[in-house]
Amino acid sequence: MPAAFFFSLSTMLRTLAIASLATAATAADLVVEHFDAPSGPLSGRPPSVNLLSAAAWSAGPIFLGDGGVDDGSNTDQGAFLDLGPGFAFQPESTYTLTLSYNGLANAILFAGFSTTAANPSAQAQTQGTNFALRIREQASTPGKGFWTYNGSSTFTTGSSASPAGSGSSTLTLLTRQLTNATATVDGSAPVTLDLTGAAYRHLFIGYEDPTTGESTVTLESLLLTGPTTDPPPPPVAILPASGLLRPGESVTLSAPGGPLLRYTLDGSDPTPSSTLYSTPFSLTTSGEVRARSFSGTTAGPVSAAHFTLVPAAPPNLVLILGEGIGFGDLSCYGAVSTSTPRLDLLAAQGTRFTGLCAVGPGASSSSYALLTGRVSRRGDLADRIAPQQPGWDRREWTLAESLRKAGYDTAFIGAWKLGSAPGSLPRDQGFQLFHGLPWSPTQVPAPALFENETVLDPAPPSTTLLDTLATRAESYLSSRGTAPFFLVFQVPSVPATGSSLLGPQGDRTEAFDFTAGRLLDRIDQLGLDEETLVLFLSESTADRSPPGPSIGSNAPFRDGDGSTWDGGLRLPAIARWTGVITPGSDNLAPLWLPDLYPSLTALAGAWQPADRPYDGSARPEILLSSRRRGDPDTLLFHHRRSGADHLIPAVRKGPWKLHLSANNTDPQNPAPGILPLLFQTATDPYERITLVSSQPALVTEMQAAVNSHAATFSAAVPQLPAPREPFLGHPETTFSPAGGLRITYRRPADSLDDRYLLEFSHDLTGWTPEPSLPWVESSTRDETESTETIVLAIPPSHPQPGGARAFVRLRAVHP
Repeated sequence: MPAAFFFSLSTMLRTLAIASLATAATAADLVVEHFDAPSGPLSGRPPSVNLLSAAAWSAGPIFLGDGGVDDGSNTDQGAFLDLGPGFAFQPESTYTLTLSYNGLANAILFAGFSTTAANPSAQAQTQGTNFALRIREQASTPGKGFWTYNGSSTFTTGSSASPAGSGSSTLTLLTRQLTNATATVDGSAPVTLDLTGAAYRHLFIGYEDPTTGESTVTLESLLLTGPTTDPPPPPVAILPASGLLRPGESVTLSAPGGPLLRYTLDGSDPTPSSTLYSTPFSLTTSGEVRARSFSGTTAGPVSAAHFTLVPAAPPNLVLILGEGIGFGDLSCYGAVSTSTPRLDLLAAQGTRFTGLCAVGPGASSSSYALLTGRVSRRGDLADRIAPQQPGWDRREWTLAESLRKAGYDTAFIGAWKLGSAPGSLPRDQGFQLFHGLPWSPTQVPAPALFENETVLDPAPPSTTLLDTLATRAESYLSSRGTAPFFLVFQVPSVPATGSSLLGPQGDRTEAFDFTAGRLLDRIDQLGLDEETLVLFLSESTADRSPPGPSIGSNAPFRDGDGSTWDGGLRLPAIARWTGVITPGSDNLAPLWLPDLYPSLTALAGAWQPADRPYDGSARPEILLSSRRRGDPDTLLFHHRRSGADHLIPAVRKGPWKLHLSANNTDPQNPAPGILPLLFQTATDPYERITLVSSQPALVTEMQAAVNSHAATFSAAVPQLPAPREPFLGHPETTFSPAGGLRITYRRPADSLDDRYLLEFSHDLTGWTPEPSLPWVESSTRDETESTETIVLAIPPSHPQPGGARAFVRLRAVHP
């Protein structure tokens, strides 16, 4: 077997040889006759290496045309070899092209690689008998098509070239970088090349005689050698892709072809000495798994996945929501004029967030984003909903509904901000218990105090309101059942008495801190701290617009509530889950309110319908602070409504924030200057120094991201699926004295059991309802059709007071 053996070019070019018919042809040789008078067929070609336009070979040279050379009457002759679609130059590799010839009279022999099989324009050549191995350039794409000599027309070889007769010449190409490769001909000065773009799959060889267009030259052989490395190993698949790991769950690595897989758990890239993967493995701490495949010492790309270890049982979820509290109002964030010992202790026991952001101005938009994972524009929601007015649509699917479907008990205690007309209240949106106010106590008329649909106090006094709400929240925690629970404690902003150095705002903040502390104490007294994720956050920042009633502090950020400066967007937030969240940690990762819905549903193992657009992403690893620095590519969009117009005045990409427009509410905030404005918020949290002029590409990229995000909003609102009937087809029933009654029916997947009522009757004149559906035997959800099939199995032993019940009906009582 000859040394220049043909390996498959479909995988990796290794060695290619062309020899003349003067030698014996073998299956490993590629045979080509002289160019000017071809007469014989090719033989011994590997299947992956073919002459381009081979049918033209018997009629004359494959490559013809004067190409505008000199007087236009000359003939270029040559051949192209198609190296196959898999050919591409590899970086950090060496390629060598060696030509040998005889019978040279008055011609110039040249060679090169091309992306196309036609020479668009020949390069001017030097007339004479000297042989020159040229590096051709494709004129229509300078610096691309061929190995190039940057347009020069007088590039010759060194002393090894013969003026006539026989000889050889070598061209060497070193691809240090594909955009900065170098080529050298027989030791001459190197030429800089650009080999990026399409694959250079055509090998071109030819000659040119500027005088006669004919020559007796014969190409005896051509030898091309390339890199000898194997193709890079494939990427590694990590399953699960990222997210939560519970006891008994493990991480699996795989890659096609069975290469060696190695991984690390310390955040470093795997090397040939890293841990060798053999079987699925479990983790002992939360963190990042990085993996790659190896073929010898050649490494494949790095794959990474971040995992957070959580207990097997889903946690109780308690959200303590404030209003109008800024970073500078809490002593755990550095305030010196207020005292908030309970939130300070919560931060010491858990993690403190500095990158959690609102979507934009408006407490209603914050509540909507938190409960739906969507920005309020998708629900056509006003920033502030008037009393006794509708808010969101019944078709919205909330965090409470997702958790209900996962077996949680749900309760909302406090001030509701999402509409008080039928269909908009907490009981319409998945909360089993509602105790509180149907709108804010600062709105007119003043709201009554409700428990579900019952008025408890038509005019609750503001001086005792916080105590009343905290007492009900304590009783809810104490009377819980065995199911996990979801409690939202929305503390309204009401005047408070006190002696805070910050004045009325400080008194309100300290009253909030005391009220929140009562819930935290009850959770601890009941021994629920290891089973409960507690999340505190303020839905809006401190108001900085005089003569506002709550002139608080958003330090170190600029402006306040109502603006899209960070003083109006960055929300103080603290999370605690004993045994899961590292105590006393700070989380700098960017997160925004729409992320909470998918993150909490993932944590609870709850269902989220796929029939509507979402804006949040599941980031439980950030919420639980096992990952405290965000992805630099994370995008957060900030919205503001101005009358009927929806604006996207700002966008955040990792630490960068771009203002396309700006509104000031704080008179101490200077005018914004010339828009757009770009800030690096990690080093410039006050947004003082704009970097637009030094980062033009980033500005363009972020503007394009805003345009793409804006394109996801339709003119028709709300962006929700079309209304569906509560029963999808007729229920099917079967009955047997031994087995009882079975009812099978289909309903929309975003339905809850208590929206269907089972009723019994003896004589059809009166019906006795069951309070719920206690006999659900099975529930099967079809994700593609967004439907659910329910089977009820009512045993014959069901209590039948007053005699046998002969009639049963199933009724939908809630759209």
